[in-house]
Amino acid sequence: MISGGASWNPLSQDIFYESMVNLRPKQNRAMEILDSRIREQVKIVIYRTHLTF
Repeated sequence: MISGGASWNPLSQDIFYESMVNLRPKQNRAMEILDSRIREQVKIVIYRTHLTF
């Protein structure tokens, strides 16, 4: 389970790995997804969701 958030800017194609609410503050001390493996999984989901035509 990914506890955090991400957003995608379709104009710049940038992914932002931060959320307004930290769902698991004891496990994730930042508002940003710090684990590179989870960031890669988020990136794949965003690209599959938004870039498939």
